[in-house]
Amino acid sequence: VANHINNLALNEQQHPGQVRSLHEFSSSADQAARQEQPQQPQQPSNDAASIYEILSSMQRYPNHIPTQSKGLHSLWVLSWDSVNSTIIGRFGGIPLLLDSMRRNSNTMTLISNGISTLQNLAMDGANRDAIVESDGVKVITEVMAQFIEDKSIQQSGCTALANLANGCPEQKSHVAEGGGILAMMRAVEAHRGDESILRAAYQALRKLGFNPE
Repeated sequence: VANHINNLALNEQQHPGQVRSLHEFSSSADQAARQEQPQQPQQPSNDAASIYEILSSMQRYPNHIPTQSKGLHSLWVLSWDSVNSTIIGRFGGIPLLLDSMRRNSNTMTLISNGISTLQNLAMDGANRDAIVESDGVKVITEVMAQFIEDKSIQQSGCTALANLANGCPEQKSHVAEGGGILAMMRAVEAHRGDESILRAAYQALRKLGFNPE
C-alpha cells in the first residue's frame, strides 16, 4: 500500500494540482469531520422482518428496476442503524446489493441508493469482509468513474472507501490496489471546493497511510 501511495505522490509532483486541495484542507479536516455528519433518516430500529422482505423481493425480481431501486433505498434508510446494518449483511444483502448495481449500472438513482447503502454497511467488520470478497471495491470505483459529475455518488463512494480502509491490512490493500485512491483523487479534482467530498477522501487517504501536510 505504501509503495502504491508513494507512486501516486510522485505522480502529483509531475502533475501539480491533482491533490492540491487535500494539502490545503489537511489542517482543518479532523475538526470538520466531527462537525458534519449526513442527516440520518428516521426509521424503525432492528426491523429484521422488513429487511428479509426487502431482500426477498429484490431476489424474486432481479430485472425489475423499480423494485431494485426501491429496495436499495429502503435498505439505505434501515442501514443507518448499526444492528440493522449487521442483519442486512447476515441475510446475504451485500452480494444481492452489488449484483443489482452491476446489473443496472446505467440507472443513476439505483446506483445512488446502492452506494449510499454501502457506505453505511462498510462500517461493520463482517460487512467489510463481505464487500471485499464480493469485489465491492471494483463496483464502487467503477460507478464513481461512470457518474463522476454526481456529487452524491462521489461523496458516498469516498465514504464507503474510507470505511473499508478502516479495516484490516488486507482490506486496505484491496482499496489501494483496486483503484480506490485514484477514484478519490478524481472525485476531489472533479468537485473542487466541495468540503464533503474532500473530507471523505482525506479521511480515507489518511487511513491508507497517505498523510498530506
